[in-house]
Amino acid sequence: MIKMKAEVFRRLVLLALFNENNGEIKTKTELQKLPFFLEKEIHEKNFTALPYSYMNYHHGPYSEDLYDDVNFLTTLGLLDIDSSKIDLIHENRVTKSTKYELTELGKEAANSAAAFIELIAPTLYNSIKETVHNFGGKTATQLKNLSHETDEYKNTEFESVIFAGVEPNSIVESDVEWEELEQKLDLEVLDNIEELIQVLDSDFEEFLNITQEELEQTDYESLNSQLIND
Repeated sequence: MIKMKAEVFRRLVLLALFNENNGEIKTKTELQKLPFFLEKEIHEKNFTALPYSYMNYHHGPYSEDLYDDVNFLTTLGLLDIDSSKIDLIHENRVTKSTKYELTELGKEAANSAAAFIELIAPTLYNSIKETVHNFGGKTATQLKNLSHETDEYKNTEFESVIFAGVEPNSIVESDVEWEELEQKLDLEVLDNIEELIQVLDSDFEEFLNITQEELEQTDYESLNSQLIND
């Protein structure tokens, strides 16, 4: 039986969602709404919910956890964020939007994540494909309006919880055994998945943050002087 933290699983799902959507998400609205519609689909099928907490806000369902995951994937070098894309030029006004795109390393990771999820959670994998088919490529305005029309949004008050998700440290289980995956997946994909399960853990994220803090606090002038004197 395959087990992992729910936060690790949701990050694998997010990578698979990017993979299905041609490796990119073109706006902040699309970033927020595609996982929302996926979670809505999952709830309707009585499948295990993603651990994203969605709130009711003016522009539709919003998840702060989702931004945390995107920033983490960016830190790992799997995702690139470009805020310089010109979205609209009208009456001498320039509107810029944020584009999220998998890096070359991210594309490899996302492809492996998609293959992994297809085997251990085929219902979820099909929901990812359906979500991208139904909502991928729509404009930010269309996605916002569609999210406003959902019962989940209309039946909740402003700043109240739409989806509570599940605790990130809870465990996600699959009846599929690793031995079965070894028979169906390439060795390279298996190696990628085993590595992803480790690096997508918040414990690894904490390690990255501590390392970064130590680097920022290092007194390099003092260190160089010490090395010269030694």
